[in-house]
Amino acid sequence: MKLHINPITSLIAIAISVLIAYGFYSFGIISDFHSSHHLIIVFSAFVFSSITLLVTIGINFETSRITAVIRTTSFVFFCVGLIATVLLNMFTSSIPLLIITMGILFLTFVFLIYSLSKTDQ
Repeated sequence: MKLHINPITSLIAIAISVLIAYGFYSFGIISDFHSSHHLIIVFSAFVFSSITLLVTIGINFETSRITAVIRTTSFVFFCVGLIATVLLNMFTSSIPLLIITMGILFLTFVFLIYSLSKTDQ
């Protein structure tokens, strides 16, 4: 598996992730700004969105077919992760629920991307 990282689009992906994390930081409840739950939401939003966006727009794989399938899968996981983060931010204050949910999403994403990258098509 040959992989090429495009530095310009990778930088754009990280910048978008920073803006998403800042959005979660600034739209938090005023009395909740520096609580551990709020900061974990911001951190998990940044990490998950940066990894999925890096794979979506910053990395090219050996063939265009594998690249297209991996990019589509990564974008779907980006959208699901963003929706999950918004819902967890709005409806729960449980840190373990947030960590478990985002961890399962992330590990499923990594497993699917690894499996797709190993196919020889």
